[in-house]
Amino acid sequence: MPSLALARNQRVWIDDAMHEVRGRAVGEVVHLERVRDGEMRIVTHRELAELICADKAKLVAVEGTGREPRIVEHNLEKDIAALPPKVRMELDRRREYLKAVEEGGVLTLTERSLSGLVRQVAEKIGDAKPPHWTTIYRWISRLRRASGDIRAVIPAFDRRGNRTRRLDTEVIRLIDEGIDRRFMQREQPPARAAHDYVVRMVDDLNQVNPPERKLRLPSLRSIYRAIARLDDYEVTLRRFGKRIADLKYHVVREAPKPTRPLERVEMDHTKLDLMVLDDAVGTLRGRPWLTLAVDVYTRMPVGFHLGFSDPSANTVVSCLLHAIRPKTYVAERYPDIKHTWDCYGVPETLVVDNGRDFHSTDFEIACLQLGIQVQHTPRKSPWMKGTVERYFGQLNQGLIHSQPGTTFSNIAARGDYDPKKNGVITFSLLVELIHQWIIDVYARSEHRGISDLPGERWKAGVKEYPVRLPAKAADLDVVLWQTETCTVNPYGIVVDQIIYNSEDLGDLRRVHGGKLRTTVKIDPEEMGDILVLDPAKGAFFRVPAVSQGYARGLTRWQHKVILAEAKRNTQAKIDIVHLARTRETLLEKAREARNAKKGTKFSARVARFVGIDSRPHTKPVEAPPPPAPEPAPEPSAAPHPPSHDDDDWGGSYDLPPRR
Repeated sequence: MPSLALARNQRVWIDDAMHEVRGRAVGEVVHLERVRDGEMRIVTHRELAELICADKAKLVAVEGTGREPRIVEHNLEKDIAALPPKVRMELDRRREYLKAVEEGGVLTLTERSLSGLVRQVAEKIGDAKPPHWTTIYRWISRLRRASGDIRAVIPAFDRRGNRTRRLDTEVIRLIDEGIDRRFMQREQPPARAAHDYVVRMVDDLNQVNPPERKLRLPSLRSIYRAIARLDDYEVTLRRFGKRIADLKYHVVREAPKPTRPLERVEMDHTKLDLMVLDDAVGTLRGRPWLTLAVDVYTRMPVGFHLGFSDPSANTVVSCLLHAIRPKTYVAERYPDIKHTWDCYGVPETLVVDNGRDFHSTDFEIACLQLGIQVQHTPRKSPWMKGTVERYFGQLNQGLIHSQPGTTFSNIAARGDYDPKKNGVITFSLLVELIHQWIIDVYARSEHRGISDLPGERWKAGVKEYPVRLPAKAADLDVVLWQTETCTVNPYGIVVDQIIYNSEDLGDLRRVHGGKLRTTVKIDPEEMGDILVLDPAKGAFFRVPAVSQGYARGLTRWQHKVILAEAKRNTQAKIDIVHLARTRETLLEKAREARNAKKGTKFSARVARFVGIDSRPHTKPVEAPPPPAPEPAPEPSAAPHPPSHDDDDWGGSYDLPPRR
């Protein structure tokens, strides 16, 4: 489910009983009534957020009886990551109409208020068959019944069967080529010019192709859809020029002033001007990357991620999760910090740039699942997220440049100062200092932009406008996980040469028979388990790695490095024993590197291999889980390992098939 705002009659499942919100008193206090006997209970908004994140409570979105509530309830059990591309495309189409209704401020859902809006959206997105206004009315009813969860309007294509085939990859390539050569021109030709080009090229190919390889001609609507997916700033730049593009986006798309906390949150990355030491042995590690989320209304940082990995979908979603969760760990982990970090909750709009990490499928699905609107700023437009940009400057001036080991921002400021010789800040100390500066310094200092203390403005804002909460812990548990499609073989599922199997997986294969392909979720920080989708139930279940001794505690990036090293060092088949030996060899090399001062670039890669980032420093202190039992040995290697791409590693390191 997405994030939900607490309103009267909102249902809350807590302590194995259903409750309903009966009202809010002064401040954050929420009055709950137990449904079965009417007993009243009082909790604070923050306590409820902590219970939800600890999986001890959840918000229940669906109410009512009849056909529509059943449809909504069925849809809310689905995972967006598991939807087929065709269903995702239709869901995106429906979102365009629903977003227009919301942004248009339509209060009464009638034919008069909706018909004109439907025509405008259809023209904008090139929809040749726009929905009837009563269909929009039904979608909005489902959306409201589900408290805004976009999954309520997922189409039931799974019951229709396969009616039409998708466009051939060659046709898709020609569509891109036609748009580039015919539409993206300063003469501003219409989309039909690109369509005519594609039709001619497809017809030329069909003249020489055999009958069984004839290509289907794309419709004009296909061209409109492809254009709609392009970056609008880039389209305006190519068709009208830089001056018009800059003018359009600097004025028209300038963000409105937010009126409440988390209405608009900006996120960005920066490489800190500071050389950092390894905690274990004190050797130089280099300059870490900081990913930061800042609330525009209060100017308060709401979450961050610090590490040596280059910015990626993994670091972005890690920062987002830190922003959403209550910061209950601060008092226990950092007793010298005098105040509390009160920021938590789900952002309404997240403003990011056009980097590849912010366009990844995993990031988009995470935001869609949580009900977060993502706004991408045009290229080379830092003013569109000026709040976070200015905060980076304040952080550098207020904290980083005052620390020994700072690299400064330019050579002139550095003079003859050698940051490598003067670096004495360990990574864990830097994480603590960032916490302390945010909580005790920045939040308690007057901000000229709001004429208030950011921390106090946050407290006052959430009293009047309580922040949205995730509906349940499961929405956060797997939001960082990567989604892929894999085959269920007799010996299990193979992910990057690691075999996963369980009795539940065997039952799934027996029910569906043959080689089943299904959706799999992979935790990039823990290869010991994966989540596998049961297509019939629409739910995921956990499947462990057969070789827990190797996979448990291993990140996906570390495993890619181990595979690459194993492939370089042997021409024979590679089994799990060889991988385990390679892992030990690389860990030993990493330990040696930590004891020797080497180049910054190499040290940063070593830091990443041994797992140095802020996540262990920003989680509640928990007891370690019991060790998983060691299953029976598995085959030495998967017969047909699938190929996977890894944005964080520059190459493919899948092993050759076993002969």
